[in-house]
Parts: sequence; C-alpha cells; structure tokens
Amino acid sequence: MGRAYASALTGHSERALDCTLRAADTAGDPNAVVAAMTTEFGALPAVAQGRTVQLNISGAQAWAVAQWAVANAKDLSVTQVDVAGATWNRQDHKGWQDSAAASGSVTITVSAPKT
Repeated sequence: MGRAYASALTGHSERALDCTLRAADTAGDPNAVVAAMTTEFGALPAVAQGRTVQLNISGAQAWAVAQWAVANAKDLSVTQVDVAGATWNRQDHKGWQDSAAASGSVTITVSAPKT
C-alpha cells in the first residue's frame, strides 16, 4: 500500500490517487494552496488568480503536484484538478476522468465563497 501512495505522490503513477469527499465547507484560498505546495515541493512556477492556481509544469512533476492537490483537497478546499488530459472533480465522485486539460500545465481550483 505504501509503495502505491509513494508512486502516486511522486508522479510516477498517473491517475492513481483519488479521494471521495463531501462538498467543501469553507471557501478555498489559492494563496494557501501555493504556500502549502511550496512547503512540500519548494518553489514552483505557480500563479494564483481568482479561485485557481496555475502551474506550467509537465510529466511526473505535474502528476505529483496534481495528486498532492487531490490528497490535500479536504484541508485546502480544492474542488477540481486538471492535468495532462485528465480532471479530478470533487463533486463528481468519479475519480480521474478524461478531459481536454492541456499537457504542460496543472490547474487547481478551490471552492467559491459561500453566499
């Protein structure tokens, strides 16, 4: 089991990590995502804007960051992660699905403020 987690969180096994969560209770903060990500990975080319964090990274590094975001979705109020032709959506409860997500980037979306 530990080897499977390690492979997913280092980006060597794409689409390997999934979390099934209820809707986020609080609004997400893209800057908090960047701060937590920097603690885990060091400085990355991340841009926080609106409700998203955009990173121009690819390959195993992209999958490592994407699956880290899924693993931390509860604490960081992440609602969607897009990477290299795949999307994880918190509300869909379907794991990683094929999508039009571009290669060479990762987009992490956090929950909107409650109105």
